[in-house]
Amino acid sequence: MMKQARLAGLILLPLLGLGTLALAAPLSFEEDMKKSSIDQLVSKAHTTVKASRKMLAESFALLKESIKSNKATEVNARRDAITIMRGLLKVSEENYQTMQAEATEGNRDAVEREYVKIALANRRIAEYYAEVKSVAGTLNLQVAVQTDMTFLGALPPDSSVPSQFIEVDVIPDPPVFASPYM
Repeated sequence: MMKQARLAGLILLPLLGLGTLALAAPLSFEEDMKKSSIDQLVSKAHTTVKASRKMLAESFALLKESIKSNKATEVNARRDAITIMRGLLKVSEENYQTMQAEATEGNRDAVEREYVKIALANRRIAEYYAEVKSVAGTLNLQVAVQTDMTFLGALPPDSSVPSQFIEVDVIPDPPVFASPYM
């Protein structure tokens, strides 16, 4: 039981940390990227792609467990998430190869652009990995969001435009005797 709790902590804390990093300080990510050399960015990208591959491999293992236990809803949900993860990983690997080519040419702007693509794909893969892990219902959260539409324009409202729309009267159906076949 302790191993499972420790394993869950090792999996959840990095995932929560990624979300916190994305919400808390997008500027620090950019500053960190600017401070890193091209070789360091390539190394970080390689580590990121490896982590994405590991998440996908673990997702396949969970899918295999769901198939063995004959849980159709879990199998379908995990297959959907894994399909998206596979596509994102493929794109990440292509971006990594492009990044390596640009690094050999010394094109820092292109290396940074590819690094950002890889980092974003990894975040999405982490989200889908969390979805794969939570299919059993342990981590599934639902949030109700209420939105209010407000206009924040600098111009004053135009009094010639009605603020309330006028409802049009309902047009009645034509009488039965008005058939064109009579």
